[in-house]
Amino acid sequence: MISILSSSTEIKSASNNLAAVSEEQLATTEELSSQSQSANTNLQNTASSIEEVNSGVEEVAASAQNVSRTAQSLSAENLTATSEEQGAAAQEMASAMDTSAKSVNEISEQIKQMAQGIEQQAQGAQQISASAEELDSLAENLETQIKRFKV
Repeated sequence: MISILSSSTEIKSASNNLAAVSEEQLATTEELSSQSQSANTNLQNTASSIEEVNSGVEEVAASAQNVSRTAQSLSAENLTATSEEQGAAAQEMASAMDTSAKSVNEISEQIKQMAQGIEQQAQGAQQISASAEELDSLAENLETQIKRFKV
């Protein structure tokens, strides 16, 4: 009986040990499961980031192709023609500015001539005024002299 009791105690002790080991394995399994889920989430985020980067790379590649097409369309001939057009336009503007400057000079000369004419008219008006005053004085003198004869 002692041997059965001893065996029973050993079985109970072994069972307790097995339960403790099972609990440790369960805790480790749960921790590994949590770490696995976290790693899976990280992998999904990384995959999403890679997809975004790939999308950005595709956009950059498309933009580069557009720039390349645009650069090809801007050939040296087009640039030369554009440059010649701008040169011709600049010459036309310079010619128009020269014509405008000549017109302004002509108008300025005409204004000077008008000012001289106005000054001459003012001098003439002063002379007429002086002559009128002198004539008035002469008329008064004449009137005075005529009165002397009528006495």
